[in-house]
Amino acid sequence: MRYLIGIDPGVKTGFAIYDRTEKEFIYLDTLDFWNAITMIAHFKMQVGISYFKVIIENPNLNRPTFNRNQNARSNTRISQNVGQNKRDASLLIDFCKREGIEVQEIKPTASKKNAKFFSQITGYKGRCSQHARDAALLCWNR
Repeated sequence: MRYLIGIDPGVKTGFAIYDRTEKEFIYLDTLDFWNAITMIAHFKMQVGISYFKVIIENPNLNRPTFNRNQNARSNTRISQNVGQNKRDASLLIDFCKREGIEVQEIKPTASKKNAKFFSQITGYKGRCSQHARDAALLCWNR
């Protein structure tokens, strides 16, 4: 696979395309769900299905947790956000499978990298959001 597409799903979906031959990111951005789908479909048409794979952070791989120390309102909001992220991840994975695109699911981690550290380890000099960095790290050095 020459290209890897990293996706960190959510209301603000991190999206990264890494060129393994050139060892550089060719695209880093934060998209909505539909634009992420469009980007995958466009990339499939542009480079061909056998030249890339999608790596997606899938929160469905995490076991559920129950935190009784927070108030009910806070728990409800967190649950709604997690539920939305889980659904977006499932739909993105299903889309890739239906399109015959190889997809790898990765369990989410709590580790987030700031812009300076991200630049140091990847050599990427452009600006990008935390969501885009999270997506990029899914495909970095694979």
